[in-house]
Amino acid sequence: MGQASNPRPDPTDAGKPGHSGVGPARLEVEEIRRLDDLIALKDVWGRLLADYPAQTLFLSHGYVCAWWRAFGAGKRLRVLLFRDGGRVIGIAPLMQRVQWQVGAPTRCLSPFRNKHILREDLILPERPKDCVEAMMGYLVRHRWQWDRLSFRNVPEHSPLPKELLGAARSYGLAVDGWARGRIHRLLRMQGGFPEYLSARSKSLRNEIRRYRRRLDGLEATDYRYLAGRDEQLGVLDDVFDLESRSWKAQTRNAALSEADRRFTRGLLRGLDDEQIGRTLLITERDRLIAACFTLGQGETLYGITTYYDPEAAAIAPGTLMIKGLLGRIWDGPWRSLDFNGDTAFIRRWGGDEIVHYSTDLHAPTPYGRLLGAAWELRARRRNGTRSDRPSEQSSDSTG
Repeated sequence: MGQASNPRPDPTDAGKPGHSGVGPARLEVEEIRRLDDLIALKDVWGRLLADYPAQTLFLSHGYVCAWWRAFGAGKRLRVLLFRDGGRVIGIAPLMQRVQWQVGAPTRCLSPFRNKHILREDLILPERPKDCVEAMMGYLVRHRWQWDRLSFRNVPEHSPLPKELLGAARSYGLAVDGWARGRIHRLLRMQGGFPEYLSARSKSLRNEIRRYRRRLDGLEATDYRYLAGRDEQLGVLDDVFDLESRSWKAQTRNAALSEADRRFTRGLLRGLDDEQIGRTLLITERDRLIAACFTLGQGETLYGITTYYDPEAAAIAPGTLMIKGLLGRIWDGPWRSLDFNGDTAFIRRWGGDEIVHYSTDLHAPTPYGRLLGAAWELRARRRNGTRSDRPSEQSSDSTG
């Protein structure tokens, strides 16, 4: 566990927000560096996340711990706790790894990140402005330990886009705003399912009927809807075998590695009961031909992944899986389905557009400033005389 906060005053603190003695007391910062200490935070982590309006599955304690066990090799755990009089009021789940940037090695500090975490955020249910300022003050005091602070796909409703840039500038860090990142679709399950389905396009409804007739024309087909933890663990090997036959396995970045499979097992074993979603299977003569895997957080169910056998492409398993899943979950316990993406296929099912934003900051050290200048020069060369990041005005509007 790292040393906690309020060290000897640093010259860079002079005149910075929260350091004048006026207003709310300055927060203490504690750094967690060991997995055992991260695991011990389960209760306080869960309490804070439950109170955070911008909570997502990817911020949950069980998800973070399973991710670190599977993918933490070669990285450093750097989780920051923000304390007010000893009480934890916010968490920054960060890690550090070496990455190459503009042809140079960079110690990159970021939230946990790979294809299994498609949005990033801090947990800021109380005093988000003070927590973000405390984080930046802590990182500036430890500026020789990192080179770049990177956030990717922070949800628009998070307080982080609003608070980070002002706090960074107050500590002398050069920042250029937030760039628009990924879009995800969130379907709110309101009214009845028949009414929802009747509001879909005529072409989609016709396709569903056509694909269902094709499915019924196969021999001994069956839907299986698994709700329990043990049931879902019991079919994982079959799902992994299906994944190895699916088109996704032919794509290097999408194919499941052994670490990916270990991570999935870790999720099903380590998540709380209310986070265990549903697995929907389609079988033909007891042979698995399609599978849809979901997880839950609060009132939201997340579509994690769908696999199907290419030989079953004629029945469009993806379409039948989504329709079957929605029909099963429409009346609860979840009130929305997060599609975890935005494609032409997903847009046919409706839902609200959730925009995400990204930014990078560089440490206030000679090396960090050099990296930042090279990063900006590359962006300008790619976009003529204009940076690839939005103006300060547009970044302010994301909050």
